[in-house]
Amino acid sequence: FGDDPRVCAGSSGNLSAGFVCDTGIVSKSLFDFYLISHAGLQGTSRPVHYIVLEDQMEYTADEIQGITYALCYGYSRCTKSIGCVTPIYYADKIAERVRMYYHESDDLMSDAGTVCSRASDEELPTRYVHANLRQSMFWA
Repeated sequence: FGDDPRVCAGSSGNLSAGFVCDTGIVSKSLFDFYLISHAGLQGTSRPVHYIVLEDQMEYTADEIQGITYALCYGYSRCTKSIGCVTPIYYADKIAERVRMYYHESDDLMSDAGTVCSRASDEELPTRYVHANLRQSMFWA
């Protein structure tokens, strides 16, 4: 299907944004699909593999795929669709920001890879954060 001009965008040969593959290469036992949600401006567009863990609203496959594609348009730093749903991008940005405030030598994870339990957030070893910023919200 990569040679079909109906599904390819421009001269790059990439599949068009919004292309969904939900047959053939997906699992026979899971509700999963691949979605190319962004246009390949430079290089090769990479699809994202989505797996529906639970569908309490009993949406059809087309409805879930459409919602997923629509969620790729909500990222505030870009006027086009992005490669993955917006909540995942924001979660990644927040995690990156939190890593900036912890030393690499801080023991925040146990040997098993789970978060250590501590008595309170006050005990977490952090880098210096100015007093005016400690109780304020900032954007990721």
